[in-house]
Amino acid sequence: MRDYFVFNPTIIFDSCNTGASSNAISSKFSELLFAKCYAPELPTYHVDWSFDRNGKISDISYRATSKDYTGFLKSRMFEFGLPKP
Repeated sequence: MRDYFVFNPTIIFDSCNTGASSNAISSKFSELLFAKCYAPELPTYHVDWSFDRNGKISDISYRATSKDYTGFLKSRMFEFGLPKP
């Protein structure tokens, strides 16, 4: 699968719960592809992108609505398969 990606890609998951844990699919993609992956921890329906001065992605926020939470939440980021703060 690595043949289809550049080395150390950045991948943004726009899909529910893909960053819910270290066993989630975003963590596994991060580990397998040596990637930086952003993913939501809860069911979401909208993504906002933040960029630094150089035009690189600096953060991702997701819009979430559930019985326990409504509002924007930060993405969970994994790098080389490990969660980052």
